Amino acid sequence: MPVSFIPANGRWRADGYTALSQLNAQLKSNNLLIQDLQHPKYKERWDDLGKKHEGRVSAISKLPNLNFEAQLTALSIGALLGRHLPSDTVYIVEAATCAQSISDQLRSEIPGSWINAGGTGIGWSNGVALGAKLGLDAIRNSAGKNPKYVCHIMGDGSYMCGSPASAAWVAAKYKVSILTVVLNNGDWNAPRNSTLLAHPDGPAAEVSNEDMNISFFPSPRHSGITLAASGGPGRTLGEGLLARTVAGVRDFEDTLKEAIRAVEAREDRP
Repeated sequence: MPVSFIPANGRWRADGYTALSQLNAQLKSNNLLIQDLQHPKYKERWDDLGKKHEGRVSAISKLPNLNFEAQLTALSIGALLGRHLPSDTVYIVEAATCAQSISDQLRSEIPGSWINAGGTGIGWSNGVALGAKLGLDAIRNSAGKNPKYVCHIMGDGSYMCGSPASAAWVAAKYKVSILTVVLNNGDWNAPRNSTLLAHPDGPAAEVSNEDMNISFFPSPRHSGITLAASGGPGRTLGEGLLARTVAGVRDFEDTLKEAIRAVEAREDRP
């Protein structure tokens, strides 16, 4: 994240967890700081921040339209994932144009439960999702714990650039149980967004996605690619890969429940 332009007395590059842990330790061990922080103004500021946060969370929670007949959106997908998946689910997210909307609905709080790109590039998340699931399962199996849910969320542009057939084959071959959601809007919209941020009144504002060469029309059937690459649909929930194409809220929620059962069957969860 480029922050070199922010006025500061000093700038350091550091791991966020390590730096914050050290800052908190200093605040707790320095008697002068402890005394200073007892001033009522800090409690008032903290209480005010808490109220603002509660108001923001309340407003965000009301945004998704979860009516059964409603059209599916990133907001409703995030809300339904948060409703049905365990709170310690690990999310691998490569959804450039709607990651914030999904994050707002999920509001993951456990460290390590939200894995996103730290820089540019597209198509990285298929491999990361497979690796994260394998690694997490190895750690938890050695500790005698149930496997963690891994939910992989990606845009159709990321899907197309991430060797999806190879990823599906590896998942089927090695029985890697990942719940993957492909957000299909028929376009690779990240280049348009970044172009318009830099040149809001430039030529890109006037041309179609076809003219910008970012259209995925006609859209591939992503579920068909997954099934074909993994050797076809399983005959029972415990076999093969389950792949579905959905459009509305009711359809997505029903399919999500089916997918969760499929993951549990493959992993022989109690």
